[in-house]
Amino acid sequence: MSAPVVAVAIFAFWLSHPADHYAIGSTLQLFAALLIGHVVADYPLQGDFLSRAKNRFNPQPGVPWYQALGAHVLIQAGVVWLITGIWWLGALELLCHAVIDDTKCRGAIGFDTDQILHVLCKAIWACIAIAVLA
Repeated sequence: MSAPVVAVAIFAFWLSHPADHYAIGSTLQLFAALLIGHVVADYPLQGDFLSRAKNRFNPQPGVPWYQALGAHVLIQAGVVWLITGIWWLGALELLCHAVIDDTKCRGAIGFDTDQILHVLCKAIWACIAIAVLA
C-alpha cells in the first residue's frame, strides 16, 4: 500500500473522529501532531508532481501552477483543520503556506528557510488553538 493511500486513510479516520474527542493536553503535544501532519502533507501527499507543478516561475507544460499550488495548500489547510478542529486556523495555514511556498519557488528563500517558516506557523497555530480551546 502506498504512503498517500495510508495517509488518506488515516485522515479519513481522523475526520470521522473530531478533534474535540482527543485529549491533547498541552501545546507541545498539539505542536507535535501539527508537525507530523505537516510532514505527511508536505512529502507523501504532495509528491513530486505537485512539488514541481506549483512553481509558477518554472511551470510544467499544460499544468496551471495555481491549481497545483492550490491543491497543495488545501491539503495543508485540511491537516491543520483536522488536527485542531478550528476551521479558521486551516484558512490561516492555507494563506501562509501559499505565500511561503510561492516565495520559495521565486527563489527568495531556500528549502531550510521554507521549512523553518512552516514549523514556526505550526507553533503559532498550536498556541492559538490551546488558547481558544482552553
